[in-house]
Amino acid sequence: MSTTSPNPNPPFLWTSLEGRVYILLGKHITRHPDHSHRLDKLGKNDRILCSHSRPPPPASKSTTRDTKAPEKPVALVVTPLIELGNAHAREITTFGLRAVSVTAESLLAASREGRNLFQEIRQCLWSIVLMSAERLASHDFEMILQDETFQKNLVLFGIDETHLLVPWGKDFREAYSRISALRLRLPKHTSFVAVTATLSKGDDYKDLLKELKFKSNEIACIRLSSEQLNIRTVFLNLSHTLGRYTFPDISWVFRQGVKAVVFCSTIDLCFHVAVYGWSLYPEGVQRLLNVRLWSSITSAESNQRTLELFNNREDTSVIIATIAFGMGMNLRTINTVINLGLPSSFSALVQQNGRTGRNPQISAQSLTYIEPSIITALQEQINPPKRPTPTSANNKKRFEDLDRLFRPILLSYGRRKCIVAPINTALGNESPTSSLSCLDAGRPLPCSSCEKFNTKLLLPPQPPHYLVPPLLPPPTVRIRKSPTVGLRPAWAKSYRDNAQVWLNHFATTRWLLKTDLRAQLMPPAALWSGVSIDFILTNFHRFNARESLNAVLDDWAYLDTDGDALFEILDKLNHQFDEHLQAAKKIRARKNANTRAKKAAQSQPSPTGEH
Repeated sequence: MSTTSPNPNPPFLWTSLEGRVYILLGKHITRHPDHSHRLDKLGKNDRILCSHSRPPPPASKSTTRDTKAPEKPVALVVTPLIELGNAHAREITTFGLRAVSVTAESLLAASREGRNLFQEIRQCLWSIVLMSAERLASHDFEMILQDETFQKNLVLFGIDETHLLVPWGKDFREAYSRISALRLRLPKHTSFVAVTATLSKGDDYKDLLKELKFKSNEIACIRLSSEQLNIRTVFLNLSHTLGRYTFPDISWVFRQGVKAVVFCSTIDLCFHVAVYGWSLYPEGVQRLLNVRLWSSITSAESNQRTLELFNNREDTSVIIATIAFGMGMNLRTINTVINLGLPSSFSALVQQNGRTGRNPQISAQSLTYIEPSIITALQEQINPPKRPTPTSANNKKRFEDLDRLFRPILLSYGRRKCIVAPINTALGNESPTSSLSCLDAGRPLPCSSCEKFNTKLLLPPQPPHYLVPPLLPPPTVRIRKSPTVGLRPAWAKSYRDNAQVWLNHFATTRWLLKTDLRAQLMPPAALWSGVSIDFILTNFHRFNARESLNAVLDDWAYLDTDGDALFEILDKLNHQFDEHLQAAKKIRARKNANTRAKKAAQSQPSPTGEH
């Protein structure tokens, strides 16, 4: 094919898959800047399963090169979500094609304009028609499928996100289980195309063929590598549970320069994280634009508004989304994906991580925060306890209940080995370097096990006019003024708790002021690199001068830049504790004096002669 205009005599039959793609794109094939004429590029990072709906007939005059192609070629595509179908329709339109997502909203809009959308589809006025699996069972679709004009022009029948067909067809959305029967009713010249980025080899592949009633010799599977070298894969331990209203581990993401999607497993968690994010911005409606919600219960208009703001507004930096956003949404501005908790399946992890780095010209990152309960189960899997206990049995079951494709990846993470290599193995990526560690393979963005906190990932710095979002004040912790408590070399728990609150607040405040790469990627706890809060608390009483702080914290990475500020708060707290100590001593001294006076009065002999 020519790079400037379609070849009137392409080197393939129109009845081949290449021919069908060619006649669908036609003269519009050069209008999209990222489009390539190669079929394998059309399916970049995807698994493409394709077949004739029935075995093709023997070669004859009707299958030679001069076979007349349909005048109005049409492709029918099944999508799992309404929002995904709408997004695909908008994107396909950029090719210069007429695409429609058949939904209640689009049907209503056509009706208000005096149009019959189903009639337009039967007349092949739309080149690409997208709809849900449930709509395939409707009477209106039956009329479309029986229409002679539509049958003659239907060249492709496709399923997007095909990895969902088997699990969803079992009990979640039974309409998916009826697609195989529909396939047998397609015209002989219609090719069947199934696309997914997460179809692993082995059982998943065999189950899909069985569900679609295909034999292995009846299909062609184009399996391309889904590895994206411009995305850094990061696994992190979550420092807290998800049943709370604050999420300090991801506080760093609510700042300018990051374009992130935070995936949550439930709508409730989605809302809690959004409220936490809003709390980190100044009060007012503006913060509702900085952090956006995207879920199945937010309206289609709101979701579309969210996508527009995220693409076009610099300060709209975070989308808090349910897992539905991970199915095919194509935003080229996303540079960070956060999975808040381990996704429910390996395919969900791949889908969600795939939302970032869609623009190959930018470096991106995907961070998965793993819950403490899973980390505990993982650690016991690596180092089993000597004596089994009910707790260890529960942890073992928790690990075994995880998606089978997750387990080798988590074991690699727990053993501090490469996590990209087992992901490639699970996906069936078979390049010469797929099974190698990031360092051995020379990946430009090594995973978090191969190279901790990679400095090659560049995110836009904060502009000079940007104001750091004010934080909520630290929680009030009362310092006990009991006369029996004083300042000791080993502090009482109440003193340590109070100091820890202030140190955590200090770390968060100082971290938000930093604009370097590490501050963009890491939570505020990273400020204590080289030391620990426990070490500081243990030696708190020794920080009576700036020089002593230098001596005790000489391994602290941020001693030069943040040492003065830390000493200021430590000195202030030490003076407060000294005042409490002195007050407590005075109270004890008065009590002791009163006790001695009382005892002295009791020991005086009674006056003689008195009875």
